[in-house]
Amino acid sequence: MKRHDTWRYYEVYILNICLAIEETCAGMYRYFAQLYADNPAAADLWTKTAQEEDNHAEQLSLACRLYGSGMKSLNTDVQNVQKNTDE
Repeated sequence: MKRHDTWRYYEVYILNICLAIEETCAGMYRYFAQLYADNPAAADLWTKTAQEEDNHAEQLSLACRLYGSGMKSLNTDVQNVQKNTDE
């Protein structure tokens, strides 16, 4: 295995760790939203925070899928990617 191939493996590995962290945080925030269900403002805050973490996770997932495709940068939003993927 070439050194460059090894580096790529670790980069994707790190991206996947970050993805798992974002997904875990989103789950915790959803749990907090349930805990505060009797306080709509607090529940909404936790729900919105969970959605932000979901967005981060989608961005990292996209980065993992596109890694190594020769792209040097990506400037788009997750909704456009999801829309184009679903079609």
